[in-house]
Order: sequence, then C-alpha cells, then structure tokens
Amino acid sequence: MQNIQSKIASQDWESITESMHENGFAIIPNVLNNEQCEDLKFDYDNPNLYRKTVVMERYRFGLGEYKYFNYPLPDLIQDIRSLIYPKLAPIANAWMKVLNIDTVFPETHAELLQQCHDNNQLKATVLILKLVKAVSIRCIRICMVMFIFPFRLSYF
Repeated sequence: MQNIQSKIASQDWESITESMHENGFAIIPNVLNNEQCEDLKFDYDNPNLYRKTVVMERYRFGLGEYKYFNYPLPDLIQDIRSLIYPKLAPIANAWMKVLNIDTVFPETHAELLQQCHDNNQLKATVLILKLVKAVSIRCIRICMVMFIFPFRLSYF
C-alpha cells in the first residue's frame, strides 16, 4: 500500500480539484504501474473474484463484457478507493451545495461504505471491463443504486 499511498499523496490535488470543477473530470497520472495493471488483467479469469458477468452485446452496450467484483475487493483496488475518496469527497460536497442537493458525503471511505450498508447496498459496484477490440482491461465503478457518490475512477 505504501507505493500507492505515496503516488496518491504526491499528486497535485489542487490542480485535480480545479480540473474537476472546470471540466467535470481530471486525469490522475501514474497511480498504477504496468505490473499492477497486468496483475488485474491476469486475475480476470478467476471466477472467485467476481459476483456477476455482463455480456455487453446482450444489452447493446457494445462489444465485450464486464464483471462485478465480490467483496472483499482486491487489496489494490480497496487501497485506491480508501486513499482517493477523502480527496474527492470535498469536491462532491461542493457540487452538491452548488446544485442545492441536500447531501453531504462523509470524510472517509469507510463512513461512505457504512452509509451504503445502512441503505441496504451490500454488493460491490466496482467492475472490470474487457472490450473486444481494446488492448486493455479497465476497472471502473458505476453508479447503479439509490445512494451514490457522483464520481467514478477509471484505470487505463
């Protein structure tokens, strides 16, 4: 975790925050190295890691598939979520205020997960995406429940 922790801590969070406010997104470079990406890709065929597979063609989402992770999440993914969330929560709270939405996100990812569990959201929404014509597999989080955090992370 130290490697991920230092990579996240060393980011220019002021610029990232500014980009989020101005553009609605930000690129956070060099969080994962090639070896970590390859490890995630290697584990794609391990059925014990996933709770559900969605074949995209079936729903006309495109070509490929994605798999929802089971809890417990792989350490790498859990670490990234826990470390980046406190940086994103203030941005999300600022957006909620501007939009006059009466939602305040907690300071820690653990508190957010507790709120999810309190609202009977017990399944992991982290997924890994494999596109047919892509050379990479991407991990993203989608919002598919009533209680949502407004951002998702994509790893390329």
